[in-house]
Amino acid sequence: IEFLELTTTGALTFTNGIDSDIIGLNAGGAVTQGSGAGAAILTPGSGAATGLELLGKGPYTLTNANNAGSVFGASVTNDVSYTNAGSLSITSLGFSDNFGGNVPGIVTQGGAVTLTVLGAGNLLTVNAGAPIDTTNAGGTPAGADITLNADDMALGDAVNAGTGGIVQLAPVSAGRVIDLGTNSAGNLGLTDAELGEVTASLLR
Repeated sequence: IEFLELTTTGALTFTNGIDSDIIGLNAGGAVTQGSGAGAAILTPGSGAATGLELLGKGPYTLTNANNAGSVFGASVTNDVSYTNAGSLSITSLGFSDNFGGNVPGIVTQGGAVTLTVLGAGNLLTVNAGAPIDTTNAGGTPAGADITLNADDMALGDAVNAGTGGIVQLAPVSAGRVIDLGTNSAGNLGLTDAELGEVTASLLR
């Protein structure tokens, strides 16, 4: 399947997987998935017209270790938790049929965000114009916690947990060094400019 859109006013559980270049989910209730390989969400395409877009209320708990995609975006009321088997890019998504309109990165209305990128050395990218924002652009100023887990990160836009949220940045590989101030090879390097993108009550 090249293009898949699912809309429901209630909850949604994936016991079997989805394989499509473009996946849009719009749920009025909790969205979960099973833990086996057969329940994975796959967006194997490449280029601008691919990715996973989450909309609606949620919360979304899509933490199957076999999920595999390259592009991700969300505009959700409640929590978003997503695990990906390889490198992941947070970007501004807009599908050709305008499903959900333009989704600028990951935005919640006070819902917490947890992103985990599995695999040694894999990269989590927050692209310019695609912030991670739990304050709904200031509409919920207290925000919520943001947890980013990846061996390498490129923070090119805001990571905004508001006045009350905690931001945690951590590698997934045991023993991976965190290098603050420089982006050194083989480490989770976070430059001064990248750290300056973070807004939170506490960064750890």
